[in-house]
Amino acid sequence: MTPVSAYLFDMDGTLVDTERFWTIALCDLLRADGHELPFDEAYDIVHGHSWNGIYRDICRLFPDEAARSIDEQGDRLKPLYLRAREGADMRIPGSVETFLALARHTPCAIVSGSRREDVEETAQALGIRDSLSCIVSADECQAGKPAPDGFLMAARILGVEPARCVVFEDSLAGVLAGRAAGMRVVALVPPGSADPGVGPHADLLLSNLADYRPALLFR
Repeated sequence: MTPVSAYLFDMDGTLVDTERFWTIALCDLLRADGHELPFDEAYDIVHGHSWNGIYRDICRLFPDEAARSIDEQGDRLKPLYLRAREGADMRIPGSVETFLALARHTPCAIVSGSRREDVEETAQALGIRDSLSCIVSADECQAGKPAPDGFLMAARILGVEPARCVVFEDSLAGVLAGRAAGMRVVALVPPGSADPGVGPHADLLLSNLADYRPALLFR
């Protein structure tokens, strides 16, 4: 019998390649307010971080942005994101297929730093919503990755021990959060992508989640 009681998936960068579109949207939002932020710097703010953390960072860099609440800024950002990703295929090869295969036999959750409505919308678009056992988003968990709170909350909701959970992540913050939660962590590092520095921290590195087998972690 496999020692895995639940699989916990990050969403952006693990199931779907959306962070570049959120980065474009963030640059557009700031530009509309008279601020210029290079794409690479904006990507560093977005990649692997929760919306709560992104909001804090833009307010730190551009204090006048704090005149709007986190919800107001999120509502402004959403249509810019939808425009940026229009017509694009968001799926990361192998990831959604792996999710659906695992969910047939084992509870699967999404633990994301995105807002709840964005996670719900993406899950519906991917056709995985009905296979999800739970969602933990930035709305339920204020402490973003690398804090372990989101993963630990998912384990409590599912009623499983953290040590029997496997996390799928793509960012260093996410991998560190999974390890801090006491879980096994599989890091996705697609071919040609920038090295996120997860090597020393993840239990397993894969270029495609379709290659995942429990035996790779539990030998």
